Amino acid sequence: MKKIGSLFLVLALLLTAMVPSFATIEEQEQRLEDLENQRQLKQEDIDATSSEISLTQASIEEVIAEKNRLEEQIKQTDLDIIEKQEDIAKVQAELKEARAEVLAQQEDFGGRLRVMYLNKDSESFLSLLLKSRSIEDFLTKIDFMKSIADEDQRVLDDLKEKQVSIEKLEKVEQENLADLHIMQESLEKDKASLVAVEQALEARRAELEAKRAQLEEEANALLAESESVRNSIEDLKAEAIRIALERENARIAAEEAARIAAEEAARIAAEQEAAADVPDEYYPEPEIPDVNRGDLVIPSSGFVWPAPGVYLITSPFGWRADPFYGHTLFHNGTDIAGPTGSPIVAAASGIVVFSGWGNSYGNYVVISHPNGYETLYAHGSGNTVSAGDIVNAGDLIQYMGSTGYSTGPHLHFEVISGGQNIDPMSVVAP
Repeated sequence: MKKIGSLFLVLALLLTAMVPSFATIEEQEQRLEDLENQRQLKQEDIDATSSEISLTQASIEEVIAEKNRLEEQIKQTDLDIIEKQEDIAKVQAELKEARAEVLAQQEDFGGRLRVMYLNKDSESFLSLLLKSRSIEDFLTKIDFMKSIADEDQRVLDDLKEKQVSIEKLEKVEQENLADLHIMQESLEKDKASLVAVEQALEARRAELEAKRAQLEEEANALLAESESVRNSIEDLKAEAIRIALERENARIAAEEAARIAAEEAARIAAEQEAAADVPDEYYPEPEIPDVNRGDLVIPSSGFVWPAPGVYLITSPFGWRADPFYGHTLFHNGTDIAGPTGSPIVAAASGIVVFSGWGNSYGNYVVISHPNGYETLYAHGSGNTVSAGDIVNAGDLIQYMGSTGYSTGPHLHFEVISGGQNIDPMSVVAP
């Protein structure tokens, strides 16, 4: 029996027995993609909330700094008020002293005036003239008396002017003190307003931190669910491979039984022909090189470049900006861009565990390899293999295209080891 015929038999078995499993795998992969998108949106909300918390904290620090500045200004104003009160006390003391001097000078001056008034009859000009030795002596005495009166008036006027000046100074100091009290009241009001703003900002920060904690809890729940779905996908794939191997082993056993029966029939026919002395030639059916009695054997191989002749890597494995929305996402594979229709080949020998359509991947193929690896080939214009096909490294499996979530013709190539995506460039290079 020809090998192509055996492969068609494997395909038939897979289509009849395994389609429900692969449909479930595709549904789970779609669920996983939805969960990852939800988790990314949660992370964006967490980042935005963290930014708002930082801005709120900065505002709180600014308010505290302004409040501290006002407190220092209030302290300084208190000191200014004390100093101004001391100045006013000094001015009031000086004013009291000046008033006492004016009063004393007025009493002095008034006393002399009373004496002069009481003695005006005995000390008349005529009497003063008769007592004078000469006209010059008389005039000198008159000038001396006038000088005493003028000096008394001048001193009195100076003291009154000093009193007026001190009274004006006291008024100014009292006005300055009133201004300081007004300033102090204004500063206290400003401080109270800042305290209210600070309390509002603190409440907002607490609200944002609670929101961020809730978002992180939801994101962690989505991550746990994603891991659960991913493990379910791995289990389904393992079960699909087990069923495929089981079916293939059954097919091989049936073929082996048929082969043995055919050999026995041929032996009997050869004996009959020999007995009839009729010469004839016997050509046994060729052995299938990758099948060992009852077991499916997939040839092992190293990795080869999956896009022969196309080597332009447009997006490597790792974090990148989403090509449609711009937010940061982890890219699980390597993108290799080339002309539409470029051949895509199996990177290593294995069994095709999925060949079909996904909303994000478009046309894609998944191959399981004997060394524990899996490889995925996405966005093809069309697939050339089916689930259950056994392929060798370098076999054509699809053509390059731009189906699914794609911005242009390219191959999205993934390598999975132990259920985790790894950098494809760590196992194969152009």
